[in-house]
Amino acid sequence: AALQALGAAEASADGAALAMSLLGHPRWDVRAAAARVLGGMGRPECLPALQQALTVEQDALAQVALAEAVVRLSRR
Repeated sequence: AALQALGAAEASADGAALAMSLLGHPRWDVRAAAARVLGGMGRPECLPALQQALTVEQDALAQVALAEAVVRLSRR
């Protein structure tokens, strides 16, 4: 359900807030998907939340997704 909500969130105005809230989700794949959504949104105001999530992330695949999102937003 969380992954489906993220898919819909990309197209909605509240998508960034939803994706940021899912950065702390118990499942690594949801956290990674949230990072990818945020990285693709191009909203630099999301950068601090991504950086914070990256500092505490334990899953290697989620770490990669978070790091890529941080890089993408840092370039904007």
